[in-house]
Order: sequence, then structure tokens, then C-alpha cells
Amino acid sequence: MCGVYQVLKRLSVLILACLAIAFFIPLAAAASDTPTDRPRVGLVLSGGGAKGMAHVGVLRVLEEMNIPVDMVVGTSAGSAVAALYASGMSVAEIERRFIEMDWLSSFRDDPGRAYKPLRRKQGEWRYPVTPGLGVSLEGLHLGAGIIAGQNLGFILNELTHNVALVEDFDRLPIPFRAVATDLETGRLVVLGSGNVATAVRASMSIPGVYAPVKLNGRLLVDGGVAANLPVSVARDMGADVIIAVDITDALLGPDNLREAFSIFGQLTTIMTRRNTEQQLDLLGDRDVLIRPDLEGQSSADFYNAPVLFELGASGARAHAVELNSLTVANEAWQAYRSRLAAATPSAGVVAGIEVKHKRRLGREFLRERIRQKIGEPLDVNALEADLKRIYGLGYYEIVSYSQTPSEDGTQLTIEVQEKSWGPNYLSFGLNYEDNFDGDTRFNLASSYA
Repeated sequence: MCGVYQVLKRLSVLILACLAIAFFIPLAAAASDTPTDRPRVGLVLSGGGAKGMAHVGVLRVLEEMNIPVDMVVGTSAGSAVAALYASGMSVAEIERRFIEMDWLSSFRDDPGRAYKPLRRKQGEWRYPVTPGLGVSLEGLHLGAGIIAGQNLGFILNELTHNVALVEDFDRLPIPFRAVATDLETGRLVVLGSGNVATAVRASMSIPGVYAPVKLNGRLLVDGGVAANLPVSVARDMGADVIIAVDITDALLGPDNLREAFSIFGQLTTIMTRRNTEQQLDLLGDRDVLIRPDLEGQSSADFYNAPVLFELGASGARAHAVELNSLTVANEAWQAYRSRLAAATPSAGVVAGIEVKHKRRLGREFLRERIRQKIGEPLDVNALEADLKRIYGLGYYEIVSYSQTPSEDGTQLTIEVQEKSWGPNYLSFGLNYEDNFDGDTRFNLASSYA
């Protein structure tokens, strides 16, 4: 009888052990956030101008469903949203920043009259039209774009300032890639290192609108020219499952192709639509393609952010069944969010300041106009004001700054790029007078300086 008792006792212990293993192993797996415990998810965000704000709504739904993103790739507007999310910025913060942003300032270079010397203010009163037309010994020259991107650079620097010291994009809270196009060859360029703001600036440099970005010996323009939905890049990064968000414009019908602007837009759409279809062919059965319904919205609707957020969220919720397989338990989700928060780097004090320039004004002249103190944290607002004053002198196409890590803190680099269409410039003015008694006078003026 005692032997039977011992057998039953051992059997009960064995059953309890099996139950414990069956219970605790799934629990431990649920709390783990290593990629080996689940498929690596790659998020791919396409370009589309203002419609790119729909991407933010998709991000909101992914977080509501506890879907961790292991890498994020973006083109043009998609690269901007991807960079902010990869930097660890919360979806709520991204939404707030986009709603409050002065979008019009990103489409002009003028720093404002307050940052210009008196001589320029007087000159612009008489010759307010400055079309970016220069004169040299070789003849007349135009700028490389309608907009040099001066204010856009400031905006992107400010948005990504918390990861300004990260040079390897794999070391961001979420690994990130921006996609641009080599203007010389037309080939896709994947940006995975350097300065995050510069990478985004290159990815969204619309040809003819924004001047190309000179980077590593290449002229880079909008990534939509080569790959508006860069699925292949996420796949190369090791994504097991891809969530692709496509906001590429649809082709217009014949009734809408009556004006020059619509025809030019159709040609651009044909190009981006074609490379997008090539990338869509790379999606597999496990991947999820989200196409928000953005009918009636345009790539210029920058002040329609709340609506675009919701349209993106609705588009993602329409794929909830497909996305549900990527959901993790609350414990794993909290572990993932904690890891992202811990991965966000912090900048130290400014250990050195370097001014890069070529000729127009001396390095000492420019350095004296930078009020930032060595040994103190970077004052972004004061620095931007100083750079706007330097830009307001009228000699430069771009005045920008970047930060790199050093042993003692942060190395601040100020780079001034002279106007490529100089060294002399043309400006124009038009005066109009009317005494409302049949006496009308026009005065056309021009300036060569």
C-alpha cells in the first residue's frame, strides 16, 4: 500500500510540474521582446506630400493593437514620419507637432525682416522680386530649386534634435532608413547613417521645388523618383513581415487632364506609380498592405492634419484581422515600449564649435555671430536666430548646423554654402501709380549687385 502511495505522490508532482511548465513558459514568452520570439516587423511608409500625415493615424492604430515595429523605412513625407517615430517620439507628440507646425515657412527661405541688415531692407523695398537669377563670367544662372530649403532644414533639425548625435541609424530606438534618389544616375539611395535631419531633407527634396542635397559626393533628390514605397529596403534589413502604407496618388482620368499643371502632375504620378507597383510585387502572403482612402485630399493639404490622421487610422483598422496576428501581450508590449524609452540618447554640453565656409566672409566674422557658449547645453532657439542673421546677409544659399558626438560632449558644426548662382545677382521691382483721373504710371526697375 505504501508503494502505491509513493507512485501516486510522484505522479502528482510530475503533473504539477507539467502544468507549471505549460503555464509559465508562454507567460515568459509573452513578456519577452526579443525578435526571436516573434516575427520581425518592418513598417514601410510611402511618399505623398501632406497626405503623409495619414501615416501617423496608422501608427496610432498599431500602438492601440500592441504591434511592435522593429524597423521603419520611409520615402519623402513618409521618411519624415518614420524618422520621428524611430527617434522615440510618441504618436500623440507627432500629432501635436504636425497640427501646430507653420507649414508655409518650410516653403520659403526668407528669414524675415528682423534678421536682415538695414542695407538689405532698403534694397528689398525698391527691388522686392529676387528670382534666384545670378550672373557670372559664364553668363546667367538659376538656382537648383525654387526653394533652397533653409527654413525646412531648421524645422527638421528641431524635430529630430533628441537624436542629433546618432550617426548610425541602427542605433536609434527603432532602426530607420530614408530613401533618396541619385540625381545623376536615377538610382535608389538608402540612407542609414549620418545626420537624421539631413537624410530626411534629402528624401523629400522634390526636384525643381527644393534644391538637391549634396551628400557624400552625390546630389540627392526625392526618393519617390526611384522607390516611393521601398519594400525592398525593409526586406534587406531583415523584416519577416512588412506593413506597407501606400498613399501614392492615383492616376487622373481624361476629364481631369485639361491644364498644364494637371498634365505635369500626371507625368509625376506615372513615374511614382510605376516604381510603387514594382515594390508591391515583393509583398508576400504574410505582409499587410494598407491604402487609406484619401480621395479628395491633396498633397498640399498641410493644414488638414486631424482629418488625415483619422483617414489613416480608418485605413489601418480596415486591416485589423490581418494585423491581429502581429499583436503581442501587454507584458511584451510594455517591455518593448520600455526598451524604446531607454534607447533614446541624450546630448551633452557643446564641447567645440567649427565653422565650415569657403570664401565670401571670414571664419572669424561668422564665428563671432554665434552666441553659443562652449561648455553649455545647446540653445537651439538662440542658435537658429544667429544663423538666420547670417543668412539674412544675402550671401548664402544655405546656412545649417549639425551635431556630432565627441569625448567631451557635442561638437557643433556650422556650415555656410554660398549661392550657387552667383557671385552677382539680379533683382527686380515694379512701381505703380494712379491718380484715379486717367493718369497712370508704371516704373520697372532692376538691380545688379
